[in-house]
Amino acid sequence: MFSWLIKNFAKILLDEIKHEYTKDIERIKKEYQKEVKEYESFLTLFREDYLRYYGEQFKLYINIWKILCELKKAGDVLWDEANHKNLKKFAELLEKASDELEKGSLFIENEHYIQMLELIDTFNGYNFGKFKLIEIYNKNNFEREVAIYDIEKLIRNNNNYKYKYQELLEDVRDSIKEQLKRKIT
Repeated sequence: MFSWLIKNFAKILLDEIKHEYTKDIERIKKEYQKEVKEYESFLTLFREDYLRYYGEQFKLYINIWKILCELKKAGDVLWDEANHKNLKKFAELLEKASDELEKGSLFIENEHYIQMLELIDTFNGYNFGKFKLIEIYNKNNFEREVAIYDIEKLIRNNNNYKYKYQELLEDVRDSIKEQLKRKIT
């Protein structure tokens, strides 16, 4: 009988301990489930912000790239035929590119922003050189002959600007491609 009493007492004690542990486990599970839900909620919001930011960045990079390509094409046309009409088109696209870059600067990586500013600066140099060249060509023959050295210098400078902006465009293109690849993977 004594062994039966000890056995039953041990069983009751064991059941009680088991019941307490079960309650503790359930309480801990609820706490962790609540914490997991909070993290899931945070991750969902973070993911939405992340996708929204990089979605905007993607659109901006594509838009700026299109404008830069138009600007390059206008620069090539201006190189082939320096006149007021082509200069005006180039200047308008240059202003558009500069405006888009400034408006979108929040979404552009700093390294790319600096590259693009250098590119815009190079385009500005080319624009100024072509403006001066057209101005000289519109002078009379005597003034043009006096400025022959200036004309040759401007042509060389413009050629340097053209070469530089073509190189910078390639660098910007490569940087944008790398940026977009990083966001996809």
